Amino acid sequence: MSATEEKIALYTEDITSRGGSVDADLLAACVTACGPSIFQADAELVSGSDQAELDRVKDSFLKGKLGLGDGDD
Repeated sequence: MSATEEKIALYTEDITSRGGSVDADLLAACVTACGPSIFQADAELVSGSDQAELDRVKDSFLKGKLGLGDGDD
């Protein structure tokens, strides 16, 4: 199993253990879009208490990489 497949399996297990459902294609796209940063411990997680970091993720990843618009908040 590749490192990317291991991350997808890890996140799938985490989401389902919390009672969530997983869109496998969306999760795979997110993991792929994160690129090498997802394998760096410091870069893998987002600080939910830092508004500047949340805004950066929204603008750079959600809008830039996934193509979400302003109305998709």
